[in-house]
Amino acid sequence: MFLMTAVIAVWLTVLISREKNKALEAQIATMRPLARELVIEDPSKIAGVKREELWFDDNRWDIHLPAGQYRLCMATREIDQTGFAPVGKSERIEAGRHGLELKPQQTGTGWQINVIQDGANRLSLEETKDWDPKSNSSGGGQYSLSTQLPADEPVVLFRRRFMRPVGTSKTLTAAPSVPCEGILLWIEPVSVK
Repeated sequence: MFLMTAVIAVWLTVLISREKNKALEAQIATMRPLARELVIEDPSKIAGVKREELWFDDNRWDIHLPAGQYRLCMATREIDQTGFAPVGKSERIEAGRHGLELKPQQTGTGWQINVIQDGANRLSLEETKDWDPKSNSSGGGQYSLSTQLPADEPVVLFRRRFMRPVGTSKTLTAAPSVPCEGILLWIEPVSVK
């Protein structure tokens, strides 16, 4: 009788544990996208995720570039709401997994906008003091959830456009309807000819 009771108790514990595990697995599945981990479902596509911000305006990404040739591009002028701007600076970036960070810094004479790849400074652009009017801006980093994208199309990681004063107002600003100053960071495939 004692042995039979123990077997039933163990059997009921297993059933209850299975049901609790199913509920926990469902909760984990809903929370997994919030972890901001790079998920590579198709290695032939570009994958990217913006890392959790540790402070204001912290812009870091984990990316995966499939086999091929790519270039990392940055622009600070003539940035429109969509599309691309004239390249201010670009560098080749190898296929594989990389960590990227965008760090604009004010200097004594203006601004220095750096892109750091895997801990090393990769791109650097200098701008004048009046480039950033220190007003509001629109836009920011892309891909807060791990995203898969076609490898044969450009991938915009960051688009910020600086707002301008409305009329003669010193406090009211708005995003201009024409291309303006800001930061545009993207990766594009290099066509091999």
